[in-house]
Amino acid sequence: MSLINKILTYCMYVCGVKKPEESPVSAPKREAVPEKPLKGTNGPLLADLLVMRRDDRIVLVVDHDFEDIPEWVEWDVSRNTIGIAQMGGAVAELKSTIPPEKAELFRSAKNIALAVRFEGKNIVHGVYMVVRD
Repeated sequence: MSLINKILTYCMYVCGVKKPEESPVSAPKREAVPEKPLKGTNGPLLADLLVMRRDDRIVLVVDHDFEDIPEWVEWDVSRNTIGIAQMGGAVAELKSTIPPEKAELFRSAKNIALAVRFEGKNIVHGVYMVVRD
């Protein structure tokens, strides 16, 4: 009789008449991990900015010693700021001094060369350029 009950129960599961019972073992709970503080230069940055163009490459020079490696550059047209996002999550913001006649040059750029100081050394990074309108 037990074998017949198992077969009939299996048929009911397959047909969708009977739902499988929840197991009494619950999923293990994960502990909340506190957020790590941002690493790098974060917030408004008072530094000189120089923009150069050579052939199809754009070079952006920022006179600042960064604490973390820059990952990408973001130009927010509406706020008139240039943000430099770093690998640790921090974003340094510069007031944009890009003249209107050079705006199309930045809009079409995908990658730029970013020259900064990192750990006291002058370094040029090839980074992505993101334009937000």
